[in-house]
Amino acid sequence: RDVKGRVNVPVIASINCYKAGDWTNYAKQIAETGVDALEVNIMRLEGKVSADATQLVNDYVSIVKGITSAVKIPVQVKLAKTFSCLPALVDKLRLVGAAGVTLFNRSYQIDIDLDREQLIGGEVFSHEGDFTETLRFTGLVRGLVPEIGLAASTGVYTWRELTKVLLAGADVAQMCTAIYKQGAPAIEEALK
Repeated sequence: RDVKGRVNVPVIASINCYKAGDWTNYAKQIAETGVDALEVNIMRLEGKVSADATQLVNDYVSIVKGITSAVKIPVQVKLAKTFSCLPALVDKLRLVGAAGVTLFNRSYQIDIDLDREQLIGGEVFSHEGDFTETLRFTGLVRGLVPEIGLAASTGVYTWRELTKVLLAGADVAQMCTAIYKQGAPAIEEALK
């Protein structure tokens, strides 16, 4: 609410969710602040060998359907690149009211501290090589599901990557690592 009152650009809020229920209530509360849109960041790592891929897709669709039914603002869904049927999932999300999708969420990375023999947090930033998957699936999803808004994320650092994802069919791009490392001038340089 405070940011919305201070800036003259659209404000897109983000929530992370795992399953439906309280997340719908959070979406309503966020929408009431006056934000222009909501990005739903569903990051689910399935760790059961008995997991059913169809059920996982249905869970995503159910979450998004609940949220889009509860709010009147556009809902963008940020997805991981681990789906074998990504265009089909995107189309199902479109059918339940998602205004767009973001390709891709960067999952939490882990590493092992060899001295202590313990799991530790890994690299938090994307790498330039991550961009090729973003580019590939941006073009694929745009070609197969042209009716949905499309944001490209992961590996967009400069005007070159920005131009490529726009040419591949993205409507917008997210430049997270570039901003963390270079600050706001990264956006200005890309736009020039």
